[in-house]
Amino acid sequence: MARGTTRGDEGRGPSLRRRSGALSETTPGHDSQALVARRGWRSAGATLAPVTIAEPRPDTVGRFTALRVRNFRLFFLGQFVSVIGNWMQTVALAALVLDHLDRGGTVLGLVTAMLYTPVIVLGPLGGLATDRFSKWRIVLTTQISFAVVVGLLGVLVITDRVTLMSVMILAAAQGAINAFDNPARQTLVHEMVGGELLTNAVGLNMLAMNTARVIGPAVAGLLLFVTSIGTLFVLNGLSFLGAVIALAAMRRNELQPSRKLPREPGMIRAGVRYAKGEPTIRTALLMLVVVGGLSYNFPVVLPVLAKQTFHMSKEAYGTFFSTMGIGAIAFALVSKTRTAPTTRSLTIGTAALGASLTMLSLSPTRLVVYLLLPFLGAASLNFLVLMNSTLQLRSVAEMRGRVMSLYTMALLGTTPVGALLVGWIAERFSARAAMAVGGIASILAAGWARNRFDPESIHTAPAVTI
Repeated sequence: MARGTTRGDEGRGPSLRRRSGALSETTPGHDSQALVARRGWRSAGATLAPVTIAEPRPDTVGRFTALRVRNFRLFFLGQFVSVIGNWMQTVALAALVLDHLDRGGTVLGLVTAMLYTPVIVLGPLGGLATDRFSKWRIVLTTQISFAVVVGLLGVLVITDRVTLMSVMILAAAQGAINAFDNPARQTLVHEMVGGELLTNAVGLNMLAMNTARVIGPAVAGLLLFVTSIGTLFVLNGLSFLGAVIALAAMRRNELQPSRKLPREPGMIRAGVRYAKGEPTIRTALLMLVVVGGLSYNFPVVLPVLAKQTFHMSKEAYGTFFSTMGIGAIAFALVSKTRTAPTTRSLTIGTAALGASLTMLSLSPTRLVVYLLLPFLGAASLNFLVLMNSTLQLRSVAEMRGRVMSLYTMALLGTTPVGALLVGWIAERFSARAAMAVGGIASILAAGWARNRFDPESIHTAPAVTI
């Protein structure tokens, strides 16, 4: 069946139907301006292109099908190398703050907050840039910029000129770059594989990231025995070359870019109105604010748990991240990441994340922590795949960049407050208390969202990409 048609609709005339929180049509080429006006999206930047159908077909989509697409295969490999470096930096940053600078969990939370504070301010601009300009060019520029900033931090540490202020400034610089990188990189995947393979591609991306989560911290721990913390930052800077080379090797004519929007006033407000007007997108983003702010603070709580609760050395910090990654890899290999998610599966996945964190907070010994961390890794991977795919597949193409910038703001932009709060709780009370707060918050967020999604989206996956 050719792209642009829905199974069973061949030969029918144009007709509109309401399904899964998105308007769809049975033939491409229908003028979507009337749809925009009816839904209240008609404002600057909300002029939508014709609708195209991209129905997931689970009978033809295997676990690794997206890797058959050459551009995505290159992207997958480049990101894998780059994320190994990122996880090495996560261990290095914790060791730098807790050991080299001899500070506590609150300061580590502050530094982590500086990594994500710019996302709150610049996130809407990053989303707008993604909708207006080439996603490929944006991602290429951000990867080079990351390499420069991280490499500079490494040089400062190696030359023993690093201070807490310089760490926070360079962390903020990384956050500013991330505000543009994240929405562009997320939506670039859609341009590589299309709607049919998006969920599969997102799952494979998460598989690469979590495999890197196992390798990166383990390598970092080994290197800390034989070299300095600064070397890890330099190696992370060099790892971005993997992503740069992969992007340069892509066949850009095989990408499926959405129509670039002309510059008009009010485009950011239009994106916010669109997200607010779609019940499924609005509810998912609000749920993500809670989870991102209180539950996704692993770079803060796990090192503090290792040092203060179990008195582990900095070389051992990475073992917690690696063990968590093993669970995520196992889940990615056995789970069904082939079709588009329902909001029911997203709600269950959020509750499972909360339950995993809560159980981990009750762990009496180090052995129990190691046994439970794989379950937390699996739950965190499942949550991100479901959330990412839900937002992309239920967004119209011309709004997708702005919606994913809101995703970035909800997941990463809440970290400045969340990391400080969680770091303070971990230092004032215990790392277990901090994890319990995150776990309970996720469970409550899932319960709140259960009856607030679009009713048609609860059991029905999106059948169209608009």
